[in-house]
Amino acid sequence: MGVMDLLFGRRGTSPSKSEPLSALATAHFALREHYQLRPREVAGICLRLLPSVSLEQTKQDLDNLFQSGESPAQVRYRLHQDEHGYLWLLLEDPDFERLVRTVRMVSFTVEANGHADRLLAAVFRFQEEEGGGSAPNVYWVYSYQRGKFYPFVPIGSGEQRDNGYELRLGAALASGLGLPVEKDKAHWYPLWDLPL
Repeated sequence: MGVMDLLFGRRGTSPSKSEPLSALATAHFALREHYQLRPREVAGICLRLLPSVSLEQTKQDLDNLFQSGESPAQVRYRLHQDEHGYLWLLLEDPDFERLVRTVRMVSFTVEANGHADRLLAAVFRFQEEEGGGSAPNVYWVYSYQRGKFYPFVPIGSGEQRDNGYELRLGAALASGLGLPVEKDKAHWYPLWDLPL
């Protein structure tokens, strides 16, 4: 039984929906130049786990995966279980393009082992470049189910979001940066209390 079988339970294979993640590795240059959005050195993968798998066993399985030599040594990771019971694999790397490649590598590994239905979302954090102020965070959420990105911009301390800014970003990026953006706004789900 392989690492992913222990982590997610054995499932049938399904077509890869992780390939579009690579578009963010190049689109981030335009995000910085045209929208003054700087990528942060953190990303997260949200996973649905089987109830029978313990958090300790999951951590051990991920340690095995990352120590197998397939992941860059510079990438740091940790696990976080949120209040809804979802597991977040949080990745840190100062090189954003390598961070995107690592998210893809983990996603492909999960898919290749027949567990694509356990992948829910990959989230990449950006921050507005402003002189010294506390600029809002902009998250690019990748939905594995839809195979598309969408922006999520939480504001304030409650569950509020800047819908206008999200719409402007989504429209601008869909029109020429090569980033596959979800057109149906009903699928732009808010992810409150993100651990990154």
